[in-house]
Amino acid sequence: MERNRKMPRSSQRTTAQPPALELRPDRAFVLQLDVHARPPRRVAGRVEHITSGRVAHVTSARELLAFLAEVLRSQVRGERETAYATLGLENCQSDLAPRSRGSLDQEGARSAAQPILKGRKKGAES
Repeated sequence: MERNRKMPRSSQRTTAQPPALELRPDRAFVLQLDVHARPPRRVAGRVEHITSGRVAHVTSARELLAFLAEVLRSQVRGERETAYATLGLENCQSDLAPRSRGSLDQEGARSAAQPILKGRKKGAES
């Protein structure tokens, strides 16, 4: 394979495209920094979660990240509760709680609930 010697080596390599981002509105935040903030060393300002309206005043990057994590965790809990309610499994939440940190969508809740639902049907037939 012959390469063009005049072209710089870095230009000859194909650059891999980064994966497409999936930017959902329920994961959007607005960060307003104080005029004296100098990230990453000094973070001071206000952050707001767009869909819930939750607001926090932060004085460090650690506080900012803690707020983001808390909002996103509570959002996952809400999704999980909605999925259980959709399936009529409000009282089975502790039995079906996911073992991983990921979000539980309705399809995941349905597949997790199948063994319990089958057991209920068998008990009803007896």
